Amino acid sequence: MNVKPVLLYYSMLNLAKCLLIVREPSLDMAQARHGLVATPQERAILGDRIGIKSSPKYVNVFGQLVNAL
Repeated sequence: MNVKPVLLYYSMLNLAKCLLIVREPSLDMAQARHGLVATPQERAILGDRIGIKSSPKYVNVFGQLVNAL
């Protein structure tokens, strides 16, 4: 069942967008980006290190979500 992680990711992304739109209707979600960056870790057991990035040009959904919560 390789599809389930992708479905979980997109469901969380869409829920985050909904929350942000309700809290700040002026945000332009037309060009929104997820705002995550993966950094490979040499000795990671479960995979890459995930970080949140920012951009002055686009709405970064997960970065905005962290600020909203």
